[in-house]
Amino acid sequence: YDEDLNKITELLNHPFKNIENFFKINNGFAMNSYQSGFYITDEKFGNFKYFTKKNGLQSDYFSYVFSKEDLIFVATKFGISVIKDNRVWKNLGQSNGFVGKIVREIFEDKRGQIWIVSDKAIMKLINNYLVSFGSLKSIGHSDDMITKSYFVAEKNQLCIATKNKFSIITLDDVEAKKTPPLPNLKKVLIDRKEHKFSQNIELSPDNFETEFQFASVYKNPV
Repeated sequence: YDEDLNKITELLNHPFKNIENFFKINNGFAMNSYQSGFYITDEKFGNFKYFTKKNGLQSDYFSYVFSKEDLIFVATKFGISVIKDNRVWKNLGQSNGFVGKIVREIFEDKRGQIWIVSDKAIMKLINNYLVSFGSLKSIGHSDDMITKSYFVAEKNQLCIATKNKFSIITLDDVEAKKTPPLPNLKKVLIDRKEHKFSQNIELSPDNFETEFQFASVYKNPV
């Protein structure tokens, strides 16, 4: 719809039979169809540029797009394609640190750093390399998968939903490639009486109150 002309302009849906997703990017728009690559256009829909594996994409499968200044980050299967000056400038795949199969979200934090969330990991782009800052080994089961991701810019927090868990992560607190230590269990109180334990703790139906006291708890969940 053109507000100035007060009319609807119909555009030929070429080369796609149907448009599945429509994204706003800097100075234009990006559109895609299932496993058919994607194309970008300016804000007036005057110029179109079509991208597929044939002209540099890692895959014709497309799940997400994010733009920053003159760069367009395109989420394909098994990685990210970076577009600059209307061409595929760089591909970031497994050899560049990418973990997973599908990208759920690409975003920029308050410090201007680019983050990528896949179905299996949380990564940050550092010097053209994707550094893992968290994986499902630390926020859930290793056979789980991230289904949704949402970045809350005003709090610099990342909300992660998996099949088994929901997590809220403050990006200021995370550390790269660090596995958090297990909590150190110091004391167990059953009905306010200390319970001696070794490896196992046996509880009975008549235990009305059970309290676990830890000597230390690591506060960085990722």
